[in-house]
This record gives sequence, structure tokens and C-alpha cells, in this order.
Amino acid sequence: MTANRTRSNFPANLAVLLAVTALAFSQMAIAQGDEDLTDNQVCLGCHEGNVWAAPKDTTRPRIHEDSGQIIQEPHQMFACVDCHMDIIQIPHREDVAHQVECTNCHESTPQNPENQQ
Repeated sequence: MTANRTRSNFPANLAVLLAVTALAFSQMAIAQGDEDLTDNQVCLGCHEGNVWAAPKDTTRPRIHEDSGQIIQEPHQMFACVDCHMDIIQIPHREDVAHQVECTNCHESTPQNPENQQ
């Protein structure tokens, strides 16, 4: 009798599982919006024309100029969010400092060549 009851609940259990999974994925899509965060033009849609400040730590190299154009050639192939990894949705929080951790890719934090002796 237990085997029949388990089999008869399987379609209902499967339907509930599929509904919960679909809901979870739809909530993730809503949270991220329809924006492709790997497209730098999405970032520049808001940030273009803003002055892009140089790193506060002057020992760190400057990766992009004031216009947002990436000036460090090896980094030109990357998306903004490859370095600004804390940006996971648009719009993003503006009340926090968005940090870049160079050691996610580099063995050590690169140094600004203008500050080297």
C-alpha cells in the first residue's frame, strides 16, 4: 500500500519541485534584470560622461581614464564586472565603495609605474 501511495504522489511532488525551481530562476532574472552585465556599454549607459576617479591608493595603477575608456591594454578585453565583481545587478548600490581586488587575477597587486623608483 505504501508503494502505491508514493507512486501516486510522484506527479504532484514533481510538479511542486518544478514550480519552486521555476520561481527561483525567475526571481534571479528579476534581480539581475534583463541587462547583460558583461557588456561594458550597459555600465557606460549610466557612467559615461562621469569623471572616473583614479584609485585613492596612488600606488595602484590607473586602469581607465576619466571617460571610462580602459587604458591598460591587457585589460581591454575584460568586462567592467570582471574587476568590479561586487556589481551583480543593475541598478547597483551607490552608497558603498566598490572595491577592486587585483589579486583575483594577479599574483600581487600591480604597482603604479609612475610611483616606482
